[in-house]
Amino acid sequence: MLRSVFIFIFAALAIAGAEWGKEISSAQYLHYIFKPLTTFAIFFFAWRSKPVISSNYQKAILAGIICSLIGDIFL
Repeated sequence: MLRSVFIFIFAALAIAGAEWGKEISSAQYLHYIFKPLTTFAIFFFAWRSKPVISSNYQKAILAGIICSLIGDIFL
């Protein structure tokens, strides 16, 4: 229960920060902070979860999230 609440609050803050960063020109830094932070949070929760199918599948998902994080940072 607590984990679900934490995920909801973190996701809401990350989405709000990314949107405010796009809308307010003086707060563009919020977009650059919260977009990669959201992807990192997704990586963390995927890493800490129990593998549903297999550990190789989990590793492939984590590798994809890392590529997405690199794209969020450098694009």
